[in-house]
Amino acid sequence: MTTAAESTMTSLGVARDGKPLLTVILATPDHEIGALVSVMRCIGGQSIAQQIEVIAVAPATMQADIPADAIEPLFGVKLLRVPCISNLADAVVPALEFATAEVVVMAEDHAYPAPGWAEALLAAHAQGWDVVGPVIANANPRSGMSWTHLVMDYGRWMLGSPSGQRVDLPGHNSTYKREVFQLLNRQELYDRLVLCEQNTALRSLGARLYLQSEAVVWHQHPSRFLGSCGLRIRAGRMFGARRVEENHWNLPRRVVYVFLWPILLVMRLKYVLQSISQAGQWKQYLRPRIFTSLMFGVWLGVVGEAVGYLRGFGTTIDTFAGDEFHRLRQMSDRDVTDAKAKSPREMHIQTL
Repeated sequence: MTTAAESTMTSLGVARDGKPLLTVILATPDHEIGALVSVMRCIGGQSIAQQIEVIAVAPATMQADIPADAIEPLFGVKLLRVPCISNLADAVVPALEFATAEVVVMAEDHAYPAPGWAEALLAAHAQGWDVVGPVIANANPRSGMSWTHLVMDYGRWMLGSPSGQRVDLPGHNSTYKREVFQLLNRQELYDRLVLCEQNTALRSLGARLYLQSEAVVWHQHPSRFLGSCGLRIRAGRMFGARRVEENHWNLPRRVVYVFLWPILLVMRLKYVLQSISQAGQWKQYLRPRIFTSLMFGVWLGVVGEAVGYLRGFGTTIDTFAGDEFHRLRQMSDRDVTDAKAKSPREMHIQTL
């Protein structure tokens, strides 16, 4: 885990007077700064862009080549260089020490805020909520696998889900009152961020969570077939291993759960179907290609879950954390072409 002493911070552009309303933390593990710039331009298009600070986190060897047109609309941009970034926790934990706004966003380089996103999140925080999550829309909707990842990873928070208090929120792209992080020490926060468990941990310590349906984020999902299969198995394995670890299951009980895989399959199907119904997304998921992909993805998740019960995490945590970077490499050639030619919103509407 990187400390502040191991980091160097540089301010880019001309900082404005006063204090920003929102700090957005964005990270890239290498020199692919283009992904961050695309997200920064979406942030710069917000009506309150001049009140938004961006902290771009990158490896120490990266040069500051963020174009001026991505910096100028914002309150300010800080480039934070750290020794290395193997997961988002490596970026978020040191960046928090340089955030100046009272509300902080843990953003991703493949998630694009829609117009009105910032205002909607801040409005919810103004009502007293400690953690506020956006609803997630599909930014590469022509792929059946992308819809599978959307509902299995973000089902409870998909576009169309109603606003309201929640027991959990998206592990990435949610916003936090900065003071709420005081509920966890630095190491606890890092460990929770690696597993995307910080929201449930904060709730158990008294934080109040809210889903804001008026804040929309267009999220790119993996769509290459083999890579997507591996991702679904790893996600299932992490879920199974976490249950074993948290509940201290002995070997006989773990073996029983493996043999109960048909029941697990029914339970997982029930969850995704309920999520689809809550978000009113039946039109998409009843398409044969998407429905077939979804069923296959659920089955792969159960296979991974069974492996997690028997073998634990293994190297899954490190591999899964790395999946959050280099998203274009995980997308099909067609999706990559679409991403470079059209905005996420244009792609989504065209597919509906």
